[in-house]
Amino acid sequence: MPIKKLTFWLMTAAGAGILAWWLLTRTGTDQIRVILRLLPDLSRPWIAASVMLQAVFFSWQSVLFKGIFKALGFNVSIQRLLTITLVSRLIGYVVPLGTAAAMAAFIAIAKRDGLPVGASTVANTLFHLINYVSFGLFVAYSLAFLKYARVTPGTSAIPLTIMLAIVITVATAGSMAFRNPLAIVSACRKAIAAAARIPGRIGQAGASALHNFSSLEAAILRLRSLSIDPGSLAGIMASSSAITFAEVLLLYSAVRATGTWISFGALTAAFTTGTVAARLTFIPNGTGVYIVSLWAALAQMGVDSTTAGTAALVYRAVTFWLPAVSGLFALRYV
Repeated sequence: MPIKKLTFWLMTAAGAGILAWWLLTRTGTDQIRVILRLLPDLSRPWIAASVMLQAVFFSWQSVLFKGIFKALGFNVSIQRLLTITLVSRLIGYVVPLGTAAAMAAFIAIAKRDGLPVGASTVANTLFHLINYVSFGLFVAYSLAFLKYARVTPGTSAIPLTIMLAIVITVATAGSMAFRNPLAIVSACRKAIAAAARIPGRIGQAGASALHNFSSLEAAILRLRSLSIDPGSLAGIMASSSAITFAEVLLLYSAVRATGTWISFGALTAAFTTGTVAARLTFIPNGTGVYIVSLWAALAQMGVDSTTAGTAALVYRAVTFWLPAVSGLFALRYV
């Protein structure tokens, strides 16, 4: 078995092990039984709202991609982008190097629709960069909330601080590159040329990329027009912020489905803390770890542990399994 596949499954098993350890030692079997009894009694309107918000989440992702592609000079329908996004997300779930695999799948599917590889590559890179920046705004808000509201004394803000530092670094580097696309073109050309000289599959891939570099160069240079168009840039940022906001509201719906109320500040702090903790563990797709981190974060925000666990399970089911099933249906149209 290739080393990357072995690592993927070992890390996934480790995440599942963390979840099993949490359920058996931190919560106990009695609390698990209570949660299982609570699940059938959850508020159906709030569950329906969480499903609708997941649909909104992917719709806004498609709107964001459409805005980026439009800025690059391509008009792609939202419906088509939604299909490509769902299928690429599904592939990212089951293939090692999830995010990279999802991007590669997106680019390959878009190529079949006539979109140049360069444009899709730049669009995906810009998409993830802008998403990082918008998520960083919610992280900054959470840090401010934890500092001034003091809802849970002793709550650790270290993971949020680390993530904010990463976001600032990425955003700064991206902004500098964004303002000088010629520097990006030059750096990419040198990196691809160096890869093309490496023997084996890497060299072959590099040679192929160098042959098709003109498409990537044209897409990168189009970023210059986006940087001088504040309206388009503001629209793209607004779409990205709406994506994260939909995730926060989805978690709110999961909590409200249990009959519990939580303030927006505490909710956002729990969402960002749980999300960041799962990301910093580097477990593929946050398997197991996301439920544990979100459960603990909600409990730190004052939510009863049983309620927090129920909400975390509902949130994870809607945000992971629902898109996976939707991706399977979307495969019919790819």
